[in-house]
Amino acid sequence: MKLCMRAVLLNNGPGAWAFEYHAQQLSDALWLDVSEEPGAWNYILGWNSNHAPPGENFISWESIRIAGDKRIQAELFREQGVPTPSTELVENESQLREFLICNLDRQWVLKYPVGCGGSGHRFVNSDSQIPDDWPKPFVVQEFIQLAEPEVYRLCCVSGECFGWNARRFPPGVGKSPWVAHARGARYVHLGAPPMDAVEIAGWALKAAGLYNSFGVVDLLLLASQ
Repeated sequence: MKLCMRAVLLNNGPGAWAFEYHAQQLSDALWLDVSEEPGAWNYILGWNSNHAPPGENFISWESIRIAGDKRIQAELFREQGVPTPSTELVENESQLREFLICNLDRQWVLKYPVGCGGSGHRFVNSDSQIPDDWPKPFVVQEFIQLAEPEVYRLCCVSGECFGWNARRFPPGVGKSPWVAHARGARYVHLGAPPMDAVEIAGWALKAAGLYNSFGVVDLLLLASQ
């Protein structure tokens, strides 16, 4: 594979089509070429390999792995004390059923570990049928019931958090427990973020190694707060 001696927006592989519009926007803003070949410095949008591309990367390959796999996130956040809903990693289906039987006081979601936008997530109980090819370990997370389903979001670039907004279902749109844009939710821009939101977002981004490059954190505002 050739290595281009320049900075590029790296976008290749079967999922590259999903980033084409964004890649062009970045190209216009940053005056960088979109390339299927890695450069000396890469802003990775799509990469068809399980290994890091050659060259330097704006966002580290390890951080991209963390951001793309909820199993890795769950381990890291637990180790570093990042506040999340109760989350368990369960090795097999029999242990999953035992866990659910022992925790009937709460509602649980089986999260698809490499999905986004709520894709693949499902409510689960001890009688649920789990597909044989579901990635393991299982990620089981407590479902937080909200009066109105909404998610708050903060972005961060080079240690500066910005873009405090909420993702909500507008009037007339059917609501889903998965508050995703693909399910009809839309963003509402808010004012300055609360300091505790900035603190928790920074905590999560530092755990993932994204704080000094770029990252986005979704947060829940609990009723008790």
